[in-house]
Amino acid sequence: MWKKVESYSLLWSAAEKTGTIHLKLEDGSRGDVRHLSRLELVGFGDLLRNEPTVWFHTTREDLCSGSKPGEEV
Repeated sequence: MWKKVESYSLLWSAAEKTGTIHLKLEDGSRGDVRHLSRLELVGFGDLLRNEPTVWFHTTREDLCSGSKPGEEV
């Protein structure tokens, strides 16, 4: 199910050399995107910072920007 991202934080673990994005969603629930490379973390961070609306799929852990996926533009 797609839910709008309200806020986020980025975490880089130097010991594990992996990144995680922690998301707070529109309904108060939370989601995580884990096991990211350094470049993936930077790319997703840019998406979250620069796009006005970002969506998170709670079962697939996908991120999407713009209109809610499945809706006409």
